[in-house]
Amino acid sequence: MNAIDEAIGPETFEFDDLSDKAKERARDKFREHHLNYNWWEHVYDEAKTVAELFGMEIAYREERHGARIVGSPDIRFNGFHTQGSGACWNGIVHTDKLAGAIERVQQYAPNDNELMLMAQLAEKLYAEIAAVHAFNRLCDDETNRDWPEVEIGMNLPVNGNERNWSTSITGDDVSNDIEKIADELVDDFGGWIHSQLEDEYEYQMADEQIDAAIDANAMLFDEDGNEL
Repeated sequence: MNAIDEAIGPETFEFDDLSDKAKERARDKFREHHLNYNWWEHVYDEAKTVAELFGMEIAYREERHGARIVGSPDIRFNGFHTQGSGACWNGIVHTDKLAGAIERVQQYAPNDNELMLMAQLAEKLYAEIAAVHAFNRLCDDETNRDWPEVEIGMNLPVNGNERNWSTSITGDDVSNDIEKIADELVDDFGGWIHSQLEDEYEYQMADEQIDAAIDANAMLFDEDGNEL
């Protein structure tokens, strides 16, 4: 570069004018900070809605952000494409709201087989709990006729790269059969949350979205794809 070029400065390029190799470099550098916000929030919102289809309610947790305390659904995840990646959640199952899950899913997403399988599990859990409840009422007229809300959720202890999954359901007189069905429902819902998060992540990181974000920010580059 001669003295005149140095005075003028490096030649600038818009993204569309870069070579294919330079575009790849620009995309890779942009991806490093592209998702530096809570890109998962709308997935969490959908998870709250879907949980209600099965009579479940995701709990909230509070976190401090500077001087503010912010509440968010109690969902945590690791990923993606790494050993031990997954999602876990905690909340409440309203046992008297499990019934009707199949009908609600048919109205919400009639062609979603994954949600339908979870709805069938919810109905099965309802039937098991209803049988125990009816038996208790027959045996003891003083039994509380209100169905209890049951704590339900997942824990994901982390130890280095090893992550040990465990599910839990706690309540009075929970049988092994009820616990087994509930654990399966909890696991499946956690897997569904993770799959939705992964789909959103892949969408946001796809070339088309990266290119659109670069254009929206009117970024300029040198000929090698380095941002100026």
